Parts: sequence; structure tokens; C-alpha cells
Amino acid sequence: MSHVSAPSGTPSRVASLAPDFAILALASVVVLAGLGTRALWRQEARWAEIPREMMLSGDYFHPSISGESYNDKPTTSYWPVVLAARLTGKVNELAVRLPSAAAAIAMVAGTLWLGRRLWSRSTGRFAALMLLSCYGFLQWGRTGMPEMENAAAVLIAICWYWGWRDRPGFAAFLGFYLIVFVGALLKGLPAVVLPLIAIAPDLWREDRWKKFLKPSHGGAALIGLAVYLAPFVYASRTSGGGIGNSGIALVFRENVIRFIRPFDHDSSGFYSYLYFLPFFFLPWSPLLLGGIAAMVWVWRELTPASRWLAIASLLILVFFSISGSVRSYYIIPLLPFCALIASVFLTQLEIPKLAGLRRLAVVVQVAVIVGGILVQLAGPLVAGPIAARWNVSIPADIARSMRHIGISAGLAGVVVFLVARLGRGRTAVLEAATISAAVLMGGFAVWQVNLFDAFRHDRTFLRDVSQRTEKFPTEAVAFYRTTSDVMLFYIDRPVHPTVLTTEAALQAFLAGPGPRGLVTRRKFAADVAAHRGPPNVEESAPPWEREPNPDGYVGWIIPAGG
Repeated sequence: MSHVSAPSGTPSRVASLAPDFAILALASVVVLAGLGTRALWRQEARWAEIPREMMLSGDYFHPSISGESYNDKPTTSYWPVVLAARLTGKVNELAVRLPSAAAAIAMVAGTLWLGRRLWSRSTGRFAALMLLSCYGFLQWGRTGMPEMENAAAVLIAICWYWGWRDRPGFAAFLGFYLIVFVGALLKGLPAVVLPLIAIAPDLWREDRWKKFLKPSHGGAALIGLAVYLAPFVYASRTSGGGIGNSGIALVFRENVIRFIRPFDHDSSGFYSYLYFLPFFFLPWSPLLLGGIAAMVWVWRELTPASRWLAIASLLILVFFSISGSVRSYYIIPLLPFCALIASVFLTQLEIPKLAGLRRLAVVVQVAVIVGGILVQLAGPLVAGPIAARWNVSIPADIARSMRHIGISAGLAGVVVFLVARLGRGRTAVLEAATISAAVLMGGFAVWQVNLFDAFRHDRTFLRDVSQRTEKFPTEAVAFYRTTSDVMLFYIDRPVHPTVLTTEAALQAFLAGPGPRGLVTRRKFAADVAAHRGPPNVEESAPPWEREPNPDGYVGWIIPAGG
């Protein structure tokens, strides 16, 4: 009897994809759970305040902070937050972080697909789980900045290339250029440059680039460029300030001038990313280093796909390294490549002379994962003595949560590791380590990082001031000698508070009729106290502060007639 293969879409095919769906489901939980719990970090505040002001004004083409034009990043980079705010009901912490989270999930899916497309299902799955459970990915995938959106656009464009590589035509070209130029609108021109750098080694091989020299290629590129320029053109025509207020000049300044000669970023040297990258890829750095060593050692025996991966990764690293502007998070687009290198090392390089290196890398890697489990289990036990040593008081609810979450995460890692270890086959230990790392790092990112937010009181203070001054007239709320995106966002006034910069302006404000609300930093409090006495609202200090933080917030809520 002849064998008939199961058609696409049958239960057998669905079953074969079940692990992929499980990985994406795990990614969704790890990236989305508790996403809006933490207060905004300082670097997130810009991506909260500008969309808030856009929604207040109804002007989505001229970004501003406190009513002042702010064109350092493309106007469209704030639109995903606006869209997320439509879903959540307002611009809040969840809305600010949702675009990054969605991009992170897309990156896991892209890594899964690319590993499967170029190597095997197991390569894609190992790589996706490594990416999902590495520190840098979780840190920035749950942070409200467009770094992950930029990285996702880079990866999706590369996946698009490999999906359409053997069918070059107008649709293939147009899809690629729309991806990269929309990615550029979400952050900057690296979304265009990095995919071109990454695919260049494959285009060069066997003169494949000649197949792409078609009029349709140029036409698709022009359409993509037109899509990119359209928001800038519209902004210039509606700003009253012409092209100078469109943001296009700042794109050149931020992406080209800064690359060559940084004007507000300190360069840490050519080798900076050689330690940023292993740190971001923790806990999987041992496998990454082993994979790099293995590829160099057996270069002549690598498949074309593996050679492409190695060369593309090196070119991207060199691109970032030669830039005068260095920021650790710039390297995020390389994390999927790191995951693929480590996974290829484990699943593809079946070369006898690599057996010892692979065995060593696996032993070190498993030791790192087991060490993480032990730290989770021991953390709640040593937190008390450490706090006592430093004379820090841990709130009871925090201590209780540390015990529950630390022990639960540690036990979950142990259980998952033991259950996975029961599996048959030589990859059982690696599967166990990978799943355990996803559980441990996911628990760290979702719960334990959020625990420390209880020690931050800036959001609580500013929201309290906002509620107590909600019905005060527009001119009755002011900041003295200080302002910030965080203050503007959490005070949440429909019209921005006045910033008082002189003693005369302060006296005039305090002498005004009706209720008053004034916020400043503790270091400026003496100026106000000379006229109104000590502040009647004050940001709480974390328990480890021996002296009051001069940058902490204080305020005066003055009732009518007071």
C-alpha cells in the first residue's frame, strides 16, 4: 500500500507546529505580564509625554514637550504609543510599553522562522527560547522606548529577504523597502542600513546581486522612500516653519552626524560592544562564545547559511563599533543573530573535532543555569542578613513577595529542569536548561524587577499632587526651577504648569489669589520655604537613603485663602 503524506493543515502538521505555538504563547506571557505595573523610567518618559500632548492637542505631526517643539526623533515614532493608548483608554505605562512588547514577540517569531528556514526546526526553537530568556531582550522588550521596534524591523526585513530571495520581483522588493522605511520612521535610519548590511554577504555570493538589478527594484525603493518622506513633507507644510520644522534635518543630525562625530553621546571606545553584547546575552554567553569559536575553527566546513550568519553578524558588529556614538542598547538588533549562532553550534555543527568544545560549553552553560536556580532559592534567605548588614529596612510586603516569588521561581526552574531531563535523546539536558532559563528569566523580568518599584515614590508623589490640584485653575499649578518629562506626565495637566525660574516669579506666584500648587526638587526647597514654610507634601525616601536625596520631590498645596 502506498504512503500518502498528510496535506498541509492536517492534525499531524498542526501537531508538528505545536512547540512553535507554545514558544510564542510563552513569549506573550513573559513579555506582556505585569507590563504596566512599574512606574516609568526616566528614559521612557519622552515616549509617554509626547503622545500625551499629541492626544491633548490633536496634532500628530508636530511633537512637543511642554508645548515646545521636539523633533529629535521621527514624529511617527510616537504613533505606536498613541495607537496603544486608543486600546488602553489613555496614555499610561501599559500603552507606552505595548509597542516594544509587540515588537519583542515579533522578534521571537522572526528568530523561530529564520532558524527553521535556514537550518532546522530545532535550531529555530532553541534560538527563539534563548532570545526570549536573555537579559537584554527582556530588559528592552518591557521598556517603553522604540529600540525593540527598530530591532524587529531589521529582523523582519531580513526574514522577508530570505523568504523572497529566490523570487526577486516587484512584490519582493516593495515588501522589503516598506519594512525598512517604516522601521526607519519608528526610530531611525539603522532600520534601513542594518538589513542591507546583513543581506550583502548573501547577495555577493555567486553574484546573486545581479538578479536584483531590475527597474522594478528601483521603483520599489522609490515608493518606500516616498512613504518615509511623506510625514516629514506634511509636517513641513503644516508647521509654519517650513522644512526646518519638519524633523528631516534632525534625522540627518541624529543618524549621520552623530554616527561620525557624537555631540551628546560619550564614546566608550571601539571595543565597547565586545562586553555589552555578552552581558546583554546572559545567561547564554557561554554558548555564544563557544559558537563563535567553533565557527572560526571549522570555517571551511560550514554550510553557506552558517557562513552568512557569521559574516552578517560580524559586519553589523563592526558597523556599530566604528560609530563614534556608543549606547549599549544600540546592539539589540544583534541579539537574534547571537541566539542563532549559539543554536547552530548546538544543533548543526556535527563535526567530531568540535565534540570537546561543545561538551565544555554545555557543561559551563548548564552550570550557569543551575547557579541561577540556586540564587533564586537562596535569595530570600540571604536578603534579610544583607539588609541588616546595610541597616536597610525591607517592607513586610516586599519581604513576603521576595520569599514567595523567589522560591516559586526557583522551584519552577528545578521542576521544569527535572521534568525536561527525563526526556530521551542527547539534547535532553539542553532542552531542560533552555526551558529552565525561560522560566527563571521570565520570572525575574515579570515579577522580581517589579518588586523594586515599591522603593520608588516619584509616581506616587506626583499623582498625589495631580489629584489634589486637579480642580485648580490653569495658572495655579507651577514648577519651581525644575521640570522633566516625568513630572509633566504624572502631573497630567491639560495645560502645562508654568516653570518659575526667578525669585521674583516665585513671589508673584505665591502672592496670587486662590489655591496654589507648587512642586520643586528638595535642593530648591529652601527658596520656597523662606516664603511659605516647609513643604506639606514630600516624596518618600527609600529605606537605604541615609540623607535626603536633593533631587527628591517636595511640594506645597496651598488652599484658597491660605
